[in-house]
Amino acid sequence: MITETSVYIERKFECAIDELFQWLVNPELVAKWFGPKQFSVTNVTNDLKIGGAFEIELTKYPDKVLVISGNYLEIEMPRKLVFTFHYGGFNNPPPDSVVTMLLEKISAESTQLFLEQKFAVAPTDLEQRDQAWRYMFSKLAQLLS
Repeated sequence: MITETSVYIERKFECAIDELFQWLVNPELVAKWFGPKQFSVTNVTNDLKIGGAFEIELTKYPDKVLVISGNYLEIEMPRKLVFTFHYGGFNNPPPDSVVTMLLEKISAESTQLFLEQKFAVAPTDLEQRDQAWRYMFSKLAQLLS
């Protein structure tokens, strides 16, 4: 669902809640699913603590580099992540936003993820933001199957 300034996505993953949480925060695992189709993840750093920073570097060869970065505002392992989200290296970057991810255990091997990406100012490409998350979550679901 999309509103004027937010993207909301609900997705079920066939894995335990602890496993899904690791796929959201472990740099080696994030590198396997994050980013648009035509880009490769070239570096991920993550300091998983309140105020800690993360950075995901994406490269489209030969010379296009994007950097997604932010800081953690809330962490409740393995149920909640809230972090700032900054787009670097884009020609016309979307405005900064805050992403909230809530994980809910459905069963021992099934977890529901709720995502909200809330922008302070409405981006012109909000539908692209929605499609990007959906693409990445589809890729993640394939890796978990």
